[in-house]
Amino acid sequence: MYCPSRSGTSSAREGGTVPLRFIWFGLLALGVAYAPAAGQIAPDFTDAVVNPAVLEVLAQLDDPSFAVREEATRRLVQLAADQSELYPLLSRADLSAEQRLRLLEVVRQKLLLRPRGALGISMPTRRTAPAEIGGVEIGSLLPGMPAEKVLQVGDCITHADGRPVGQIDELQMRVQEKEPGDDVLLTVRRPRRDEEGRFITDEGNLVVYDTFKVTLSLGSAEELQDPSSRLTPDSPVLIARRREAQEAARRFSPEVRYVGIRNLPGTPVTDEEIERHPLIQRILSQRQALTQFGIGPSESLRRQWRDEQERLRELMTRPDLTARQRHFHQRLYDHYSALILP
Repeated sequence: MYCPSRSGTSSAREGGTVPLRFIWFGLLALGVAYAPAAGQIAPDFTDAVVNPAVLEVLAQLDDPSFAVREEATRRLVQLAADQSELYPLLSRADLSAEQRLRLLEVVRQKLLLRPRGALGISMPTRRTAPAEIGGVEIGSLLPGMPAEKVLQVGDCITHADGRPVGQIDELQMRVQEKEPGDDVLLTVRRPRRDEEGRFITDEGNLVVYDTFKVTLSLGSAEELQDPSSRLTPDSPVLIARRREAQEAARRFSPEVRYVGIRNLPGTPVTDEEIERHPLIQRILSQRQALTQFGIGPSESLRRQWRDEQERLRELMTRPDLTARQRHFHQRLYDHYSALILP
């Protein structure tokens, strides 16, 4: 079984502690919990200033009452301006395992549930505009979204808020790091057409473009249901947020150690025990999401799966494992390996 070994209270509580299986599933489901992170978390919090109201709620995360702890977690989600306000608290050495895991759950919510802005465009098969123009070409406009009102198919977006965007990922990052309702200033180049809709060219037979700027109030990426829009869970903003959440989990989670069950040396490893393991739950959740979107796993996701598979294989060779633990890890490895096959 898993057991947090960092300092903190371990007395009996009303309603029990936050289920570790649920919390670890939430953290692991962000991606591979051991992959290199983006490094957005500051290395030192010496000069950090924390809202006094947040500090007051922190103590309630370790209250003997389960109801009080649950309400404190909900309040903290509302009180914290963003996840960076919680990192100084997580750096404290006097937190209990309960407080630490609940703070990490709030960090996860602040990162992954934060709304993302959207223009409401999709791009053609090629990833950039014509080389002589630069930027990102609009392939289609999604109904009811902000771009539909002022942009046209064939327009090339070259800058967002004054910063150049040469690739689709760069444009997504500029837009989705904002929230719905925020404004974004776009620099757009539009090809000239004659009255019959044909492109107007210059002496060198190159299409003539007009350049203009327009400010749009962003819509919500969460409202987009069309996978072809490329505003999917693999958007660069969500990838960066998942990496930050992974780094927070790796850096601030209670340390994990194995505890042998001495009184039950012959207890068999059950199918249910394997199925409810966080790694298996995560891979099943990812497979379900991919099926829902009608897409296959990306190469980066497959690489993450292989890295996790290798970590499981290394666990089986640890000399300090009991015979049951070794058998458990062997079955876990076999089941995980079967699930990540194409």
